[in-house]
Amino acid sequence: MRLFIGIPVPDSIRSLMADEVEKIYQRCRGNFSEPELYHITLAFLGEKTASDVPLIRQSIQSAGDSFSGFDVALDRLGFFSSPSSATLWWGIKSNPGLERLASGIREELSSSRIGFDDKPFRAHITLGRRIDLKNMMLRDIEVPRLSFRAQSIVLFESLRQDGQLVYRPLETIDF
Repeated sequence: MRLFIGIPVPDSIRSLMADEVEKIYQRCRGNFSEPELYHITLAFLGEKTASDVPLIRQSIQSAGDSFSGFDVALDRLGFFSSPSSATLWWGIKSNPGLERLASGIREELSSSRIGFDDKPFRAHITLGRRIDLKNMMLRDIEVPRLSFRAQSIVLFESLRQDGQLVYRPLETIDF
C-alpha cells in the first residue's frame, strides 16, 4: 500500500481551483491532476502494509489531539524542478498551525518507527506533474486568494483503478 497523510481540500475550493487551473491547462502541456486529488501532504509514507495502519492512525491521532480546525489560505503559484518538466503547485500562505501539525505528525511517526520521506515540509497543493512551463511566467498569473477551514487529517492510499490515479481515504481524524 502506497500511503500518505494529508489535509483534504473541500469540494467548493477544489472547484474554484479547477477553474483557475483550466486557464493554465489551455496554455501549456503536461500531466494535470484531477481536482479530486487536491490535498496538502503532511507526510509521505511510501509503501506500507495493512498491519502498519493502526500505528499510523495512532500517530496521527496523537499529533492531532491538541488541534482544532484552522484556516488555510492559498497563495501564489509555483513549481519544483525545471520549467520544462515542472511539478506545478498552488502555495499555502505561511501558517504556524499547519507547520506545527506537520511537524507533530512527523515526530509521532518517528517515535513509532514509521518511516516517511523526511524532506522539509513545504505547504502546497500539487496541480500537475511534468508540466512544460518554459513559455509561461507564473508570477504574471493572478490567482484568487482562496481559503478554507482545515477540519481533518486523512491517511490516504494512492492507487490506480482502471488506469486512473485515485487517493482512497483509509482513516479520517477530525479535529
